[in-house]
Amino acid sequence: MCASCGCDAPNERHQKGDITLDDIRAAGENHGLNMEQAAENIRKAVIREEQPTQA
Repeated sequence: MCASCGCDAPNERHQKGDITLDDIRAAGENHGLNMEQAAENIRKAVIREEQPTQA
């Protein structure tokens, strides 16, 4: 799907900044990872980014 909006068009880029499954696949391949591993790393990065920093 367009990973940005969740539609059923896996590689449709509706707007300039949208992320597609091909983007996730290519990012994973750059590091020897499969698509699921790359997506999991992205998910973890988002969680870390959204957690409040501890002072």
